[in-house]
Amino acid sequence: MIRVDVVSGFLGVGKTTLIKKILKACCDEKVVLIENEFGEIGIDGELIKDEAFKVYELSNGCLCCTMKYDFVDLVDNIINECNPERILIEPTGVNILSEIISVLKSKRLKDKCQINSLITVLDCESYLEHIDVFGTFFTDQIENANILMLSKVQLVNDETIEKIIDSVRRLNKVSTINRSPWDDLSDSDIKNIIGIKNKHKTRIDDLLFSKNVSHTNDNIESMSIEVSRKFTEEALGNVLKELKSPKCGNIIRAKGFVNSFDGYLEFSYSSGKTNIFKYSGIKDGKVTIIGLNLDNKVLKELFN
Repeated sequence: MIRVDVVSGFLGVGKTTLIKKILKACCDEKVVLIENEFGEIGIDGELIKDEAFKVYELSNGCLCCTMKYDFVDLVDNIINECNPERILIEPTGVNILSEIISVLKSKRLKDKCQINSLITVLDCESYLEHIDVFGTFFTDQIENANILMLSKVQLVNDETIEKIIDSVRRLNKVSTINRSPWDDLSDSDIKNIIGIKNKHKTRIDDLLFSKNVSHTNDNIESMSIEVSRKFTEEALGNVLKELKSPKCGNIIRAKGFVNSFDGYLEFSYSSGKTNIFKYSGIKDGKVTIIGLNLDNKVLKELFN
């Protein structure tokens, strides 16, 4: 039986960072990563491909809705053609976890796969805001996880962490909660967290989950922009500050690569906070933006 690990979580919480840590910890296994992007241009897949891992990408939809059948076909083909020891799935941040589980329990997959872990990543900086705003599909990711990974714990105080844990426990009383700073986690720690060393594996049909919920993220939009303009770090920072403006819409998440005058810059924007890094690869400039009531014209003019 092929082990399946699902790493879910809302937009910008750190799923790709955790995926990289898991891939590093599993470097002695034959692993395939399925990366589901929300938008036409894949960004996370590019970041992981650069680290020499095999990535299969699905774009333009969630695994649990419009891409459901392509996803079943893809997993079945990977099993038949690649025969991996492990499949890692990173769905987009607006997936409903219970529906992903339902897909994995389909007739074509249930006798070939076993769930090793269902991980949901929670951003300590934005959790208390998002739990009130995004409702059912956000809480579904918590209710159906058996491991909850708190990210960015070093950026908040202990009182905030305790409030988050109290909120989480009202939704899921039995999951394991990890609150250690991720920089402190070794490969061995990661293996222990996701249960790689656990000899007792769980068949998909043996798992009980909360009932499926209806989509509540229908108003979330995504857009992709191909960017030819060259930026300095300062100029890119100024553009990202503009994403907070109501004229752009309500931007939840943005990430991408842009040309600079001495290479490329990688950036991420989440809940009003930005990070910019120098990027050593050679990429075409491309940006993916996710949010509510996006003004495509304003955003395209902003980056070009």
